[in-house]
Amino acid sequence: MKIATTLSFLFAATGLVAQPTITAGDAPAIGEQFTYASGTYVVLPNGGANQTWDFSGSAGSSGEALTVIAASNGEGAADFPGASVALVNSSIEEYIGISGAGFEHLGQYIAGDGIVYTDPELYLPIPCVHGQSWNDDFAAIWGGGANSFTGNLSAVASGYGTLILPGTTLTNVLRIDQTLTRDENSGFTYVRTSNFFYRPGTGYLVANNERLDLYFGTNLLATSEEVTYLAAEGIGMAENNTDAIGLDLIPNPATDAVGLVFGAGGTMQVSVFDAQGRSVITAAMGKLVPGIHRQELSVADLSTGIYTVRVSNTNGEQGTRRLVKN
Repeated sequence: MKIATTLSFLFAATGLVAQPTITAGDAPAIGEQFTYASGTYVVLPNGGANQTWDFSGSAGSSGEALTVIAASNGEGAADFPGASVALVNSSIEEYIGISGAGFEHLGQYIAGDGIVYTDPELYLPIPCVHGQSWNDDFAAIWGGGANSFTGNLSAVASGYGTLILPGTTLTNVLRIDQTLTRDENSGFTYVRTSNFFYRPGTGYLVANNERLDLYFGTNLLATSEEVTYLAAEGIGMAENNTDAIGLDLIPNPATDAVGLVFGAGGTMQVSVFDAQGRSVITAAMGKLVPGIHRQELSVADLSTGIYTVRVSNTNGEQGTRRLVKN
């Protein structure tokens, strides 16, 4: 992986404007589930600050849910020892690496064969903010090494604002414009131009507006266009299951202690899980009256790495966030 990144700080004419930042706490968390639908591709205007992008007319059919599991529990785990999590449905396992540098695609496991990235693909550097750009080379092999590809992606966080999807509207969304080229040793070349949309608190992308061109040599063979978006029922489910109490971690990354800020009441408990899904901390916080609370949690004894923090009560409400331990 060869990465070049740049970062510009953008200001509104009247002063600073709040804008989304994707952090390590927004990585896919073990136990999360994402259900996507596919619909009609939209030619979008350029990015920018405080924009609105309308996909309301792109309604399509819902697909299969992706479930986030510990990478070590996947069928193809042996091929991806560096992976943190896997996104799984009935036909594919997508292995993701989570590090201080960002989120990386490490490969896929399909029908008993692993497409293993010998040079990972950085799909999102961390932190990621409006105006940031990056380039990354990547490479992979499969079929016992008989098949391979090399590629490059170029991306820029081009805008932020409101995303209107069929059935729901999301605010505080960051737009990523990406061009990816993949050259296979078979002679085929794939060129993908995409508008990705991410939102703090949602562990994976909320939408992907994509055009894919397939070439053999210099001959264009086929073009496909599609938008994939998080289904409204999936968004509601994710928020109810993982963020019903609005958990925030301050600071994040943390070294010795982290503040747990949440809004809830009842008999509360905090649990911390490592990247393999193993429980490393479980502590009772007692019975709290309804309201906003801040509780300090010591993480001094944890090793450096990525963890999932979950605060829950006996009413079934919970909040989940990813924690980076320095």
